[in-house]
Amino acid sequence: MKTTYQNGSRTAVQFLPPPLPQRVLQVSGLPMPVRIVWNTPRQFWAFAAAIVTASALFCFAASHSITRSRDAIKSVGNDCAPSIIAAQQIRSWFADFDANEANLLLCDPSSNEGIRSKQAADQRHRQISDALVTAAKNITFVDKERPLVVGMVNGFAAYEALMSKAHTLQEKGDTANALVSARQATSVLQDTVIPAADALDRANTDELESVYARQRFHAQGAITILVISGLITLGLLVIAQIYLIRRTHRLLNPALLAATVITLFQLVNSTVQSVHAAHHLRKAVDDAFASVHFLWKARALGFDANGEESRYLFDREPQQAAAAERAFQAKTATIANIPPGESYTSIANTVRLKKPLPRDFTGLLANELGNLSFPGERDAAIDALNTFHDYMAVDEKIRSFEKSGKHAEAVRLCVSYDDGGSNAAFDDYDHALEKVIRINQTEFDAACADSATILASGEWIIGIATILAIAGTLAGFWPRIREYQV
Repeated sequence: MKTTYQNGSRTAVQFLPPPLPQRVLQVSGLPMPVRIVWNTPRQFWAFAAAIVTASALFCFAASHSITRSRDAIKSVGNDCAPSIIAAQQIRSWFADFDANEANLLLCDPSSNEGIRSKQAADQRHRQISDALVTAAKNITFVDKERPLVVGMVNGFAAYEALMSKAHTLQEKGDTANALVSARQATSVLQDTVIPAADALDRANTDELESVYARQRFHAQGAITILVISGLITLGLLVIAQIYLIRRTHRLLNPALLAATVITLFQLVNSTVQSVHAAHHLRKAVDDAFASVHFLWKARALGFDANGEESRYLFDREPQQAAAAERAFQAKTATIANIPPGESYTSIANTVRLKKPLPRDFTGLLANELGNLSFPGERDAAIDALNTFHDYMAVDEKIRSFEKSGKHAEAVRLCVSYDDGGSNAAFDDYDHALEKVIRINQTEFDAACADSATILASGEWIIGIATILAIAGTLAGFWPRIREYQV
């Protein structure tokens, strides 16, 4: 029940609960209801309190949305991605180090090929050391990562000792025992170091995918809560101004109008920032880092396959040579597996014309060619496919020479850095692959940096806007409340 009464120039409003029947009161012994008078000043205070509470909740919703996005970007860009890349770098450098060590066993160390293989091996040795240090410094998930990094360090030391022994035996003319030691070194690589690098990759990839999935799941809900809380705050501000117009007969309350504009700005700005952060995270993970991951794996497998090519010629025992050939075929098929009826050229043309890839075309390069997103990436990826084709064509010649009894010609072609040589063709492929990686890595870094910048500015904007909106609300109601205290 509502009643009104006049008190001089003031009007008071009484909100009374409906009276209980007299008989009920007598039976229950309940007292008569107490009248709570919601006069105009109390109503002003109630409106102000409601708006301040809604503004605080809106601030919390906006801050929560931005904090979650910021934490996701940090986890992806600073914790997981560097460890994944370090794992694949270690795998790549180690595989190429092994390939050059195998080349040194194949050719005269004093020849041009031997000198270049030694220089390449020394460079990879330094890169392995640096990558292991990077992986050790970037350990985030201690229980999972530390044993793997320690295993790679120990495996590296064991490999070096065995391969050094193989070279010493080779120099002494003891080829049989040099082969045994080289096989043991390769076993350390294949059975210890590479599995540890893959496990390190997998541990961080699982975490990255988990973080990304959680963020995508919660982002929509966080943005929805953000918008609803903002609209409630705006609604209360608009209703309060309408109420003040009717109650005080003033057409404009500048402070409340300012609070309304600030809240509207905060709502639009926070929503846009949250949406942009989600977009940048998707761009970083789905477009850029997915390709970086594919390509680093392709690079590591390429180095590994190149080592298998050298081992195929060095270890001429039929069973070992056949195993090296099978390993080469399996690893290169994982990079690019051309289906029947297609060729490298036809697939390159399909990509150039932006047509759908053949369904049976699989492998890491197929994954990359199906995920082209950035300027220059298409041409660079096609170049990587074509140079890989050139390398595979040289490998066919090497195996043809070896199977026809032309071992010296096969070795010469395998270790050659001249045009048409295997090492020259592989270097062209690797440089093309590096270019595609660089394009995607640059985009990944830019997406993470842009998102971090957007979110960093968002936090202080939310705080300032909330303080100003609350101040505007109180400044709008306080003079009206004081008028009733005269």
